[in-house]
Amino acid sequence: AIAAFERGTALKAHCQARLEEARMKVEQIRVPADGGAPESAAPFSADE
Repeated sequence: AIAAFERGTALKAHCQARLEEARMKVEQIRVPADGGAPESAAPFSADE
């Protein structure tokens, strides 16, 4: 039971990190002023 709890805790931390990475990518997408398709995504560092 303890091993399953520890695994769940590790998976939760992993998923939260992945979600944060995805959030940063979405925030870095550049959308043109006319509201068209994004031109590019700016690079980002997960350390920021």
